Amino acid sequence: MVHSLVEEMSDEQDFELVEARASKRRAKQELQRNEERERVEREERAKEEEKQDRLRQHEELVKATQARRDEEAKRAAEGAQQPGGRGRGVGAVRGGRGRVGQRGSGRAARGNGGAGRGEGAAGRGPP
Repeated sequence: MVHSLVEEMSDEQDFELVEARASKRRAKQELQRNEERERVEREERAKEEEKQDRLRQHEELVKATQARRDEEAKRAAEGAQQPGGRGRGVGAVRGGRGRVGQRGSGRAARGNGGAGRGEGAAGRGPP
């Protein structure tokens, strides 16, 4: 009788231990599910923030570009309204001298008469 009572108590304890293990396992699974759900939510928030940041940066770039274009157009309009104004371009920037150090490559620019491009030795004087 004592033996059967001990066996019965042992069986109940085993049952409780198995039940406790299952309960712990379910609690751990639930905890992992919650942690995973929170991680996914954090990732989604980070993606959304990154998207909003890119959109904000793009809008700022568009505004800056438009402001620069407006300023250039304003300067061009002011330059065109000046007496003898040259508007924009190389001459306007450098005081009307054109490109400094650049000479034409045609015949008239050279001091050797007709020896322009492609003329070879024709028109050249003695060496």
